[in-house]
Amino acid sequence: VPYHTSGATAVQELAYALATGVLYLRHLEERGIAPEAGARQLDFVFAVGRDTFVEMAKLRAFRRLWSQVLAACGVDDPAPAPVHAVTSPRTLTTRDPWVNLLRVTSQVFAAVCGGAETITTQPFDAAVGQPGDLGRRMALNTHTILREESHLHHVADPAGGSWYVERLTDDLAAAGWDAFRAIEADGGMRRAFTGGAVAEQLSGSLAAARRDLATRKRPVTGVSTWPNLNEKPVKSPAIDAKGLLQKRLGSLDAWSAGHDTGNATKALADATERGDDALMDLAIEAAAQGATATELGDALRSGSRANRIVPLGCETEAAGFERLRDAADAHAAEHGQPPHLFLATLGPIPEHKPRATFAKNFFEAGGIVTTDGGALEGTEAVVAAYRAAGTDRVCLCSSDARYADQAADVARALKDAGAATVLLAGRMGDHEQTFRAAGIDGAIFLGCDVQATLSQLLTDMGVLS
Repeated sequence: VPYHTSGATAVQELAYALATGVLYLRHLEERGIAPEAGARQLDFVFAVGRDTFVEMAKLRAFRRLWSQVLAACGVDDPAPAPVHAVTSPRTLTTRDPWVNLLRVTSQVFAAVCGGAETITTQPFDAAVGQPGDLGRRMALNTHTILREESHLHHVADPAGGSWYVERLTDDLAAAGWDAFRAIEADGGMRRAFTGGAVAEQLSGSLAAARRDLATRKRPVTGVSTWPNLNEKPVKSPAIDAKGLLQKRLGSLDAWSAGHDTGNATKALADATERGDDALMDLAIEAAAQGATATELGDALRSGSRANRIVPLGCETEAAGFERLRDAADAHAAEHGQPPHLFLATLGPIPEHKPRATFAKNFFEAGGIVTTDGGALEGTEAVVAAYRAAGTDRVCLCSSDARYADQAADVARALKDAGAATVLLAGRMGDHEQTFRAAGIDGAIFLGCDVQATLSQLLTDMGVLS
């Protein structure tokens, strides 16, 4: 899950899981536990993300690859790897969090069809803070509905036989196996992790994901696309964290007063420093005398050298756009009104409506409120509507044909009337030089960097510093 939240691709998740599993098997074998018995002690936890078929195929591919690993370790009859799935924390949003209900439902569906034995469904309000009663109940009911009404538990392999899923499973398995072998050839997962290779790989994956999110190639419904500026925020329940901490510390003090574990934990720490083979027996004895998990951990780490790793980047898919919305909200709270932009809608409704809708959706993703000028005919009407709107930021919205005839003249008039920024909805194409000379500062269109454009605009408006 930490790799997933740091931007890992499905192939990387497979490779890291396999390499970590092999690392654990080696450590267990060094302590006299054969791979067949050691494999039964392992449980694999995967995050299930936004792409239903990829996530489904990822879990199916992992089960196949882990069997292949165990066969290579000499296990004659490898048991299936227990897989626990967690709906992706990376996909949860704080803005319009109700859409999270749809996200986690599709993720649970993918997890079941991928063969997960157990599943944790994130509450829809988990990204906002401490989940409330409704969030927890809906998370539980997601399981129940998919089981009782969709009957997902009645089919052993719902995706089996689907050419697309089977081929995707094959492709992921092949790529994941190659990536796993590359990690092993370079010294294994421990070296890859402590040496910075994992952080470097994930940095590239996270950067690619950010580009797709910024351009809305991977849209985030309710945030980067179709945002709702009038939504009411979901509030998380108030928690007395300090009170809970004091209560827990009091319970711990009472427990410690009734259990003298000093000798047992010291014996465990001494054995750790000596590298004694009796560590397990001493740890069990210390636990039986009442040692806490923290005390056991401290004793087992005694004298050990700390590992230092390159920190992994970690953020949700919606983080970039949500930062813009937060800045716009803060600006509105300070100045009494949100950042505002005028849509200069040229021509009749059928002509300007498609791009006006696109532009409204575009700017509201950054928390910028838009005013539609209506069916404007002629430069004077546009300037009059602009002055009535009370903002100095404008976006022209109409058809390519009308742009060719009117955009330059309208842009000049708007600049003369005091417009600080004039944008155009659509590509400038062959008219770019003319439009730029007339005062059009830029264009918004499908595939452009939405996040960068909004960031620049909000900076020009004084919303972002």
